[in-house]
Amino acid sequence: CIPILINNEIIGIVNIARKFGSSADKITEDDIKTLTTLTNLSGTAIQNAIYFTTKQKNEKYEQELAIAKRIQKNLLPQKIPQFDKFIFAAKSKSAHFIGGDYYDIIQLNRDSIGIIIADIVGKGIPAGLYMAVLKSILNRNILHELSPKETLFRLNNIMYNDPVINKFIPLFYGIFDLDKNEFKFSNAGHEPSLIYRKNKFITVDAQGFPLGGCKNQEFEEKTLK
Repeated sequence: CIPILINNEIIGIVNIARKFGSSADKITEDDIKTLTTLTNLSGTAIQNAIYFTTKQKNEKYEQELAIAKRIQKNLLPQKIPQFDKFIFAAKSKSAHFIGGDYYDIIQLNRDSIGIIIADIVGKGIPAGLYMAVLKSILNRNILHELSPKETLFRLNNIMYNDPVINKFIPLFYGIFDLDKNEFKFSNAGHEPSLIYRKNKFITVDAQGFPLGGCKNQEFEEKTLK
């Protein structure tokens, strides 16, 4: 029995046997040395084949990951709207190659702007897929005639019954009224937002459970001048 080794790990064994009653010459020490050399060469060839297959799989995975990252990036707003009274800017940096952080700035009508900040629980490709589903739901249900708490109530019941989204989704939603200089907002379990005013931060928060957790969940709504 001669082992086939890769990095001192046995991946196979070459067994040589003599038929019962065979009159063939016995295996010599030189035969064993030759067979050992062949098994070493076999181990190297197998190792190279494994490395090549692994490299191919990794390259394919990296290509798919790059495509997924591009798709995820396109789910975020490509152009930030600008207004006379407000300047908007955004930056998102994922903890992993693909993350679940989502934001959007939507002009609801001439005088109001919707602000969405959401966090898909989890990381990687699954979070990116959930984000795509979330964006589709938001596009159909963010309406200018609905207040933030009414919008979250509606979104919550949709996600509660959605067969794809099986996670809670923390989401903050607010509406800027450009005419009244007011900001109405509700929060579905997201981290509080912050406003920087007169050299200090003001916490902007309201009570509410993450979306998809409880049916007919009510959300608090607050107004900030």
